[in-house]
Amino acid sequence: MAKILVVDDDPHVVKLLIFRLEANNYEVVTADNGIKAIEQAHKEKPDLILLDVTMPAGDGFSVCQALKETDDTRAIPIIFLTAKSLDKDERRGLMLGGESYMKKPFNAVELLEMVEKVIKNPQEIKIKTAKEKVWRLLFVLDNPDVIEVLKAQFEEENFECLFAASEEEITKIVKLNSPQVILYDLYLKSQDNAVILKNILKDATVRRTPFILLAGPEDKKRTVEFRGKLNLLDIVENPYDSKEIMLTLRRFFT
Repeated sequence: MAKILVVDDDPHVVKLLIFRLEANNYEVVTADNGIKAIEQAHKEKPDLILLDVTMPAGDGFSVCQALKETDDTRAIPIIFLTAKSLDKDERRGLMLGGESYMKKPFNAVELLEMVEKVIKNPQEIKIKTAKEKVWRLLFVLDNPDVIEVLKAQFEEENFECLFAASEEEITKIVKLNSPQVILYDLYLKSQDNAVILKNILKDATVRRTPFILLAGPEDKKRTVEFRGKLNLLDIVENPYDSKEIMLTLRRFFT
């Protein structure tokens, strides 16, 4: 019998979850704040944690971060349950290592289906979520002023931002960090874009990764040569508007 740790400070939500989960042959343990959640996770070693975000004594994000940083609890899958409806909150939960994110009020049938899937194969859910949601971006830029602005704007919206300015850095980051989208500036001052793109596209992982090209008006004609070679989502014109980039991302990811 799989064991599930329910973490929520709303007794009505806890009561409902206990009823639904036990009726489906799950063992349930509970916690009503962040400190107890961490204690229960270490003590009970649950197969899954249903974790509320807004709680006393440590919110769900801090609990998730603490559990994912500890060897004993790192592998326990987490589904966030929260009334927070902002995309940035969802991105933060996924960025911290959560497997999925369900908004309250949740549909009990859909929740039970997700619970079953995550317990059976959490890695499959992570892969599926990464195809539908985006939170980890690789910017290929070498203008420090632009980097500073974009970093501040995107991190404010809880995107994980990675930066590279050379072929070696791009390849290394793609292998180690698996960015979900590469935003590539066609106006790299110190690099030959045609050479860099030709070389990095020899790597199968890079070829599979979606690209957004950042191009000035004079670069628009040059983008033609890259179509068909890249997994190209779109082209955003310089000056780069973070809102336009975010809207582009939303068109391809929910």
